[in-house]
Amino acid sequence: VVTGTPLNAPFHESFADGKYQNEGWWTTHDTEASGYVYEFKPLHGSSADSDREAMAFEAWNYWDSPDGVNASLNTGKISLKDVENPSLIFWYFGYAEDADLTFEVYVNDCGKSTDKVYEFVLHPGEYMDAYKRIEVALPQYAGHDYVYISFRGKNYDQTWAGMAIDNIQLRNVYDNNITVGMQLPPNFTAGISNDLPVTLHNTGKTSISAGYKISIKQNGNEIATTEGPALESDELK
Repeated sequence: VVTGTPLNAPFHESFADGKYQNEGWWTTHDTEASGYVYEFKPLHGSSADSDREAMAFEAWNYWDSPDGVNASLNTGKISLKDVENPSLIFWYFGYAEDADLTFEVYVNDCGKSTDKVYEFVLHPGEYMDAYKRIEVALPQYAGHDYVYISFRGKNYDQTWAGMAIDNIQLRNVYDNNITVGMQLPPNFTAGISNDLPVTLHNTGKTSISAGYKISIKQNGNEIATTEGPALESDELK
C-alpha cells in the first residue's frame, strides 16, 4: 500500500547528487542465497542530463533461480487531477553480456489496477552507446486522483546485465508548448545591472523553428525583445 499525499504534476526526477529529489520513492528487490541484494542503486558519473547521476539495476542470476533476479523502482503518488494530456517520459541506458535483461514499466491507478505500459528486452551482446528517450502517452489516466509508476528490472540468466534510468517526467505534453524559466539573483542593488539567465524548454511534441519573439515585460510594459532559438522536442536552451 502506497501512503502519503500525492505530489502534483508536472513531476520531474533526475536523481541529482545521487539522491531522490521527490518524496515517496520506494523499492523492492530480491536477495540471493549468499545474501547479496540486487536493487536499483545510484549510478555515479553517468546520466541522460548534466548532473552525472542516474539510478541503475545491475544483476546476474548466479544461483539460476527459475524466477530470475528482480527489482523495482517506484514513485510515490502523483496527482493527475489537473493534467489533460499526461505522458511519461524517461531516458534509459543498458547493456547485456550473455543475458536477456527485461525492463518493464507499470502504472498503478489509484491503488486499484496496474497496467504494463512499456517493455523492452536487451538481448545477449547488446550494448547501448547512449541514453535513449522514451515517451509513453497516458491519456487514459487524465484527471485521475493519482497514479504511481513502477520501473522493474529482471535478469533470468547467469551472466551480468544492467540498465540505468534517468530524467523521469510525468506531465502534460502538447503538440506545441514552451516553458520559460528565469534565474533571479538573491538580491538586487539599485544602480547596479544584473544578468538574468533565461531558459527555454520545448515541452511539446514537435520541433520549433528559430525566429519567434521572446518578450520581457515589466509591470505590463515591454522592455526587451529577442528572437528565440530553434528547439527540438524536449530540448532545453
